[in-house]
Amino acid sequence: VYKRQAYRGYLRIGYGSMSDKEPVPENGADPGTFVEDKMTETYTAVAFGFGLEKRKGKGRVQGFYGGEVGLAIQSASTKYEYGNDAAPDALYYDFDEMMVVSMGEMGFRPTEVKEGTDFGLGVRGFAGVEYFFAPKISIGGEFGWSIAFGTDGKAKATTEDVTGETNDSEGASDSMFRIDTDNWGGSIMLTFYF
Repeated sequence: VYKRQAYRGYLRIGYGSMSDKEPVPENGADPGTFVEDKMTETYTAVAFGFGLEKRKGKGRVQGFYGGEVGLAIQSASTKYEYGNDAAPDALYYDFDEMMVVSMGEMGFRPTEVKEGTDFGLGVRGFAGVEYFFAPKISIGGEFGWSIAFGTDGKAKATTEDVTGETNDSEGASDSMFRIDTDNWGGSIMLTFYF
């Protein structure tokens, strides 16, 4: 029986964007004339971690265990563009309700929503086993347990009323503390070593 140890790390850099365009009857125009409303959602996510892994065993079956620390940051925003100018009778597409409505019904419509920046910090312990069915290829499983703390920044929303005037509002910030399994009962891995 012999022991080995290694450092392990991970890095995630994510960015995503999604647009939805919907036709809306043009205000004051002939029936059958449409303008376009557009919603664009974007997000950015960065996560990284570093840890120490120790191994025990020889031959095809090897066990491993260790710990790591990680940090994650994420933000998201939604922007709205409308074909009809703001007015009491202006029609626009409500992307949440998925229907065309009048500004007179609500008195305002959203132009931008910025989710607060989310921060997360965690410490994780893990243990698992690998079976090498080829010299440098294995299949295995890993179970993790973590302690995590996170904060959600204040969300900010911008709306415009029937006169075209914009108004800003701000939500509350949240925090989270968790001690729990972090991969819902374990994960199965196929690993290649170089």
